[in-house]
Amino acid sequence: SVSYLFFIIFYIFSSLIFFSFFFFFFFFFLMIRRPPRSTLSSSSAASDVYKRQVSTQSTGTTSCFQNGSSRTRAVMSLFKARERWVAPAPEQEEEFDRGCMCVANLDNDPSNEMKIATGSFQGVLRVWKPRGGEYGVEDLLFEEQYPEPILQLAAGCFSSVLPKSTVLAVLHSRKLVVYSVTVTPNPVAGQPPVEVTKLYDRAQDRPAKNLCVGSFGGAYGKDYICVQSMDGLLSFFEQEVSTFCILRSDFLLPGPIVYNPRSDSFVTASSSREVQAYTYSEMAAAASMGAANNDTSTNSALTQFKKLQTSWSLSVGEAVVEIVLGRVTPNLPAGQQDIVVLGVRNLFFIKDGGTIRTIKRLDFYPVAMSLYPLPDEAVHGGAGNEGMILSSSTGGLMVYHGITLMWAAKTETVPVCISVGCFGGLPGLIAALDDTGHTALLYLGTDPPANTVVGAVQRELDYDKMDDQHRRLLNLIRDATSDQRQEPKDVVHIKAGVVDLAPGEHGGPAVQIRLSLSQPSQVPIRNISVSVTVPHGLVSSQDLMAVPTLGSTPMMMMLSFEALPYLTPPSLTPEVTACYMNDKGEPRVSQCQIELPLALVAAMVPDTKEPSIKFTLDTNQDPVYLPTLYADMQSKDDDATVMAPNMVGFQYSNGEDVKLIASKNAGRYRVQADSFSAMAHVTADLVHRLEQHCIGRGIEFSFQEALPTKQYFELIEQHHAARTTLAATREVLAEAASQFRALQKRLLVRFKERNPSSLDNLDGLLSQTYDQLLELGSQVEHQQPALEELASRLAAATRLFVLLLRFRFQLDDSNYNCLLCHFSPDCVDNLDQGWEERVSASLLYLLRTSLAKQGKGTRDGSAMVHDAGLLQDVSKLKKHITTVVDRLGKGLRPVPDKSVTSNSNPNPHPNPHPNESMAPGDRSDDQE
Repeated sequence: SVSYLFFIIFYIFSSLIFFSFFFFFFFFFLMIRRPPRSTLSSSSAASDVYKRQVSTQSTGTTSCFQNGSSRTRAVMSLFKARERWVAPAPEQEEEFDRGCMCVANLDNDPSNEMKIATGSFQGVLRVWKPRGGEYGVEDLLFEEQYPEPILQLAAGCFSSVLPKSTVLAVLHSRKLVVYSVTVTPNPVAGQPPVEVTKLYDRAQDRPAKNLCVGSFGGAYGKDYICVQSMDGLLSFFEQEVSTFCILRSDFLLPGPIVYNPRSDSFVTASSSREVQAYTYSEMAAAASMGAANNDTSTNSALTQFKKLQTSWSLSVGEAVVEIVLGRVTPNLPAGQQDIVVLGVRNLFFIKDGGTIRTIKRLDFYPVAMSLYPLPDEAVHGGAGNEGMILSSSTGGLMVYHGITLMWAAKTETVPVCISVGCFGGLPGLIAALDDTGHTALLYLGTDPPANTVVGAVQRELDYDKMDDQHRRLLNLIRDATSDQRQEPKDVVHIKAGVVDLAPGEHGGPAVQIRLSLSQPSQVPIRNISVSVTVPHGLVSSQDLMAVPTLGSTPMMMMLSFEALPYLTPPSLTPEVTACYMNDKGEPRVSQCQIELPLALVAAMVPDTKEPSIKFTLDTNQDPVYLPTLYADMQSKDDDATVMAPNMVGFQYSNGEDVKLIASKNAGRYRVQADSFSAMAHVTADLVHRLEQHCIGRGIEFSFQEALPTKQYFELIEQHHAARTTLAATREVLAEAASQFRALQKRLLVRFKERNPSSLDNLDGLLSQTYDQLLELGSQVEHQQPALEELASRLAAATRLFVLLLRFRFQLDDSNYNCLLCHFSPDCVDNLDQGWEERVSASLLYLLRTSLAKQGKGTRDGSAMVHDAGLLQDVSKLKKHITTVVDRLGKGLRPVPDKSVTSNSNPNPHPNPHPNESMAPGDRSDDQE
């Protein structure tokens, strides 16, 4: 019995293992099975091209839509769609959308030549007849301006007066008008080649959205019109007679609508992302029942009727762009068709009963759709009776046979209406209309050869010419693969020049600047945006300018700059920036800095008071006569004899004085002022004027005195104290505002109670809090301008301090620019981070990288961690500045010279006063 029990347990266990492996492999192979093509797979258009090609192949032709031999093999086009005929753009700006183009034989020409009718939202109706390869004046048959916008155009047999003639239906926002287009026999000069005559019109009580046409109810030989309004009202017109109106229930927004003659129903899309079908007989019966129930009101048919039932409804889960009917699916049985629904991401092929036949996932955003008849060999090769062409939002044309992508091409515009027809005796051309009115006839094939191919002429080889061509190709390859990028040709060059000084609007002088824009290429550059950025304290006459087109001729602009009174700007260098796109669609930026004269912010005075701060600049050239150096700043009324030959004085608009004294024997210049920041503009202007005066003689500057760190640190402390005070005031203001809102809520709760209780002095506390808010707001308004003024002073002082460092340690341009960037002369403060935090972090990074001692520091700054927020004090910042100056005095540089070895002396200009490098104070006065 024990062995029998053991045998049973072993049998059960082995059976479980066997069935487990069986189910595992069964589900494994089921999961890796390739999904069917009708599902929402992620296959792209390229996979459709290479995996689902049609077996038949024929010779290439001019167009892939010709009824003759056609290209039925799946081929992806590498060319743009060619424009065979292009209509001129509208003179005025017009707008177009889906339904604004109609392609039909509008004038009932016996040769069945197609005409193109377009209507814009501005009410302009045009009729075109393309005849040849290029546009001619005679191609425009009709053009008329109507007072109402044109929403949609349609062609059909809409008139009982002309029973077998094609007429044109024009849908306006409040009216439906039917026109007949007839050829004018023997037109005279000034008379249009066709006459557009109004047959009848029908007014609409509600704003219309779109329309659909068809033989409703099985009518033979005539077409009816159904107009859908914005609120879902469907109005039916049997030629000249308005039959009935019916309002759809559960309606929100109108969608595309089309008539299905096989089921005598209307297929439309609702705002709930469903495709619905309503039979014509059901709507006619519901409308007649509503009219019979109430004979006293003319609008009863719109309100009193039994609820309109849908024939079928299908949820597609996305917005519907367009709906068309046709036989698109390959090998479709006779008597069946496809309801092709174009969604924003999918293409649905629906049966007449409302079930999905196939779904095609789209890899682009579609805009428009159109069907065209396929030639016989394509139908026999397995395709459907009709092909399908889609336009994408990126300007692409996609040609499908069923769900197989057969061709793709690029267009210059984004067509919103497309149609395939025969124009000028050439079938298979694509009529395309974009939203701006660009009307064109396109073809997807290549251009036919202009000349016949002749046999090659036997001639001797020219080896010298071949060597020249080979050398030229090698140069092109070398230039294309070189590391150095060539300067593009389509560059906008900006030049600025000072014209004159004139009185400004704020009482001071204004500088007139002539701005010149030019570009070397012959291709014009369009849509250039020119912006002007000025430092704080300066005002520009124009901040933003637009240049529509810049050709080979330079363009001149005039700008005016003026300084605000009682505020010295931190810099006199505005920046002009030009932003544009080149012909390849690549963004480009050109910049130019404008050096404004010192006369904009300071005026020359004959004598000034004795300032308290001073320093001396040494040069290697002879002294210059200062009145001559500043001759452009002297006014005609000034008496030159009053001014000393070696001294000039300046006075800012805020009253600060600066004195400049030149040595009589040596090339030394002393700058004196009441504040350290006021000396910045005068010193920079002096250096610039001396460089221009001694051009070609190699003037060199040096600074041998102790650096004015005491005055610089005082400005830093004042700026930090102003920031701290403003931050504290804003914090108190925020707390008071929070308290004020809390008191308001409590008072509102007390007032809403049925049994009001005592306010407990909440009203008095609310009044005191409100007064506190007003006082704190006033404090913030006074502290903010004071902080901005200190920021301007600190920015100017920073530029002067870095300039003195350059002269003290003989820094070259690269080291000077690097040091200037680390000191951040643009003093911009915000609530979380200001100038002190940025400069402290920047100098600490500099000390740990390029200015680090040998064997110390990280060299890459990766171990640096900074705390966000306002600094408690500026002691660390001052220590960093002191250390930077000390490292510069020991020979270290922000941009090390690679040619200097570690054994040699890295400092060609040692500090002559190592103990005085950071000692505050002034040198002893020299006898000038």
